[in-house]
Amino acid sequence: MALRTYYSADAIAETILKCSPHLLAGIKEEPVRGIVDLLEKNCSLHSDPKALLSRLEGSSMSGARSLGILNSNHLPGCLPELMSVAANHLPIVLVVANRSAFVPNSYLCDHQAALSVSSCGWIMLFCASIQEFVDTLPQAFKISASTRIPVMVFIDGFYHTHAVTQLDVPKKEVFEKYLSDAKIRTEIEFKSRKFNFGTILPKEYQKLLVQMENALAASKERIIQAEFQWNDLAGRSYGNGLYESYMLSDAQSVLVCMGAFYGNAHEACERQRKQGIRSGVLRLKCYRPFPYEIGEELENRNAGVFEKSIALGSSGSLYLDLLETAQTRTGMRLVGQFFGGLGGTDINVKNARIMLEKIGSGQKIREYIEGGN
Repeated sequence: MALRTYYSADAIAETILKCSPHLLAGIKEEPVRGIVDLLEKNCSLHSDPKALLSRLEGSSMSGARSLGILNSNHLPGCLPELMSVAANHLPIVLVVANRSAFVPNSYLCDHQAALSVSSCGWIMLFCASIQEFVDTLPQAFKISASTRIPVMVFIDGFYHTHAVTQLDVPKKEVFEKYLSDAKIRTEIEFKSRKFNFGTILPKEYQKLLVQMENALAASKERIIQAEFQWNDLAGRSYGNGLYESYMLSDAQSVLVCMGAFYGNAHEACERQRKQGIRSGVLRLKCYRPFPYEIGEELENRNAGVFEKSIALGSSGSLYLDLLETAQTRTGMRLVGQFFGGLGGTDINVKNARIMLEKIGSGQKIREYIEGGN
């Protein structure tokens, strides 16, 4: 493993090119502007995300390995197009930088927009670091090709798009070997297929959605397999491909999270361990399909959730998914629900330690974390 110092946009662009997509399409807007700038000679530029998705859809139907680059704030307005891609089983990959969605706008990161499209039928993978993105993008192409389900790979805007760090970006030969069996259907094979456009009868509509749900549930095996196969080649893995845990074997309190915040949660857990406090962290890499298997990891522990999003008028999306998990596990105690990082508010190690302490108390809590303290 050869580490080099990279500006993150350079590493992301290099990884994209080493995956050898036949079509690249992007929107040049912060925080992905720097990445799209580096790929401009190879990239079809768009100002409308719907046009970008239509371009990718046509390309994928012709049998091309297709990749789009955009920010998450564009996703909510493209729900029909996203569902069309999923309904037609097109193996498209999107690289999505998380960005705030509410008006007035913020260029900074939260997960509000990303989670708003969680029911559109795509596999959703959240990276905790730039290195993890480098290792996850080739997996996304392999997963989408083998399952015929489109994949979104999320990075946290500015945390991952505007950073300088040491990374290992494998040689192109490694990517080629890994993706050698990630074959896309040819144009002739696509001509024999029936695509879903326009209007269909209610019975057929429901049947289609059930098929998509079953396909998503079955894709977990492929996601796990892709993670282990990459580990065999590159020597790196992140849990089992669905989730990653730290210090859970004897943990009494566990903080569940996604994305770049995992680094601060990891550090907070280490500091508590040095004080003799048995805490742990569980990070979801795969949000859809949801890994209900984490219920086994959280058995007989106090668990709390930190979310960089807010479902106005309800509980958080991640919390509700975990609540469903807890209902099937008599020993899982879901006690904490924390919201923070909205609009890019900084949530640091101290904030993570406070959350772990409150989870450890075992008392039910729903709290907004102001951050930066």
